[in-house]
Amino acid sequence: MSERQKIFVSALVTGASGFIGQHLVQKLQSQGFNVNVLVRNREKYKITSNINIFEGDILNEDVVRNAVSN
Repeated sequence: MSERQKIFVSALVTGASGFIGQHLVQKLQSQGFNVNVLVRNREKYKITSNINIFEGDILNEDVVRNAVSN
C-alpha cells in the first residue's frame, strides 16, 4: 500500500481491550491505518494515542454505525 493510500484507510477493531485486539491495533497503526476501536469499558483500554475510542456494545446498532462512519 502506498503512503497516499494509507492516509485514507481506516479500520474498526472490536474487542480492542483484549490481548489480540491490543496487538491488532498496534499492527494496524504501524502500517498507517486510521484506527477506531469499540470497547465496552473505556477505562480498561490502555492505548490512547492516535485512535478514536468508541464505548458501547457491538449489539447496539447506533454505536457500531457511529464507530464505522468516523
